[in-house]
Amino acid sequence: MVTSRERFLATLQHRTLDRIPIYAGGAWPETVERWQREGMPTGVSVEEYYGFDIVDSCYPFRNDFFPHEIYEETEEYCIDQNWWGTVSKWKKHGGSSAGHIELEHRIQTMEDWRRHRERFDVNDARFYVESWQPAPDRFAYITTDDHFWMSFKMLGMENLCCWLASEPEEMREIYDDYLDFLIGMLDRTAARDIQFDAVWFFTDMAYHSGPMFSPSTYREVIMPGYTRLREWCTKHEKYMLLHCDGNLDALMPLFIETGFDWIHPLEARAGNDVRQLKPRYGDKITLVGNINADILASGDRAAIKEEISSKVPVAKEHGGYVYYIDHSIPPTISFDDHNYAINLVNEYGQY
Repeated sequence: MVTSRERFLATLQHRTLDRIPIYAGGAWPETVERWQREGMPTGVSVEEYYGFDIVDSCYPFRNDFFPHEIYEETEEYCIDQNWWGTVSKWKKHGGSSAGHIELEHRIQTMEDWRRHRERFDVNDARFYVESWQPAPDRFAYITTDDHFWMSFKMLGMENLCCWLASEPEEMREIYDDYLDFLIGMLDRTAARDIQFDAVWFFTDMAYHSGPMFSPSTYREVIMPGYTRLREWCTKHEKYMLLHCDGNLDALMPLFIETGFDWIHPLEARAGNDVRQLKPRYGDKITLVGNINADILASGDRAAIKEEISSKVPVAKEHGGYVYYIDHSIPPTISFDDHNYAINLVNEYGQY
């Protein structure tokens, strides 16, 4: 019997086994609550209920920069400082759709960074876990904050985009400082009894219409940091995975040149289409997702069948495709419609 780990590894190596992997991480709590009201048993996870390819994941160490501090808290909201030094006001109710407002960023100038960068100290006190042994039949990854996501959270989107455009040398200095820390912690992780197949970086670099910055900025300012991480992953025989929202037309060739092994979730609503991406890039990077959540939420069975039957057979050719909805599974998708979609995936995803 083929294990989930064997299925994922074969797909990353662009080989085929019995079927495509089916990855289902990210169902919103509200989604699970709705499905349980509509017939899904309680006391069982979404992955277990459907027999999906369960993965094991671990966030092994803290990347905290500033201490967490709460400045104001009511029944409705909280104002606090997170570990990136960002002060935010966020709603306490509303679930996954609740928003937040960033009020202040502690790092405003390069002098601020240089004064505080020693906070990124490499030490064993940062570890959440001493050892981690995932199930041997499951694909396992660790996740941590890469240099771009760190700067996005630390500076805020508007400040970051301005710095990337006007102060590229300073951004490279920030990235080098942070990567010294990150690679130091990854080295300590590899030296511990922590077994994993991949490092997965969750970061967002694009909007609905394209990236937040020019491809040349990626190549000149951001990519050198990923090159360092790629070298670490190659040395330690780990796959390097990437989550990035938005339209990726301008970035896909750069992601491949960087050395990422897969890209997720290929948002359909942002214009990504696996039927176009597979012939162009499918032999170079594993494609994950692209099944349109809006179509699954429409309740239109003909449209749902067209979405899956037209994409999965193209994407699965010669391996290199993992089924996933094109973002976290929202509560707008009914239990019955999700069942219908997964039955189609099981039909069209066979080799």
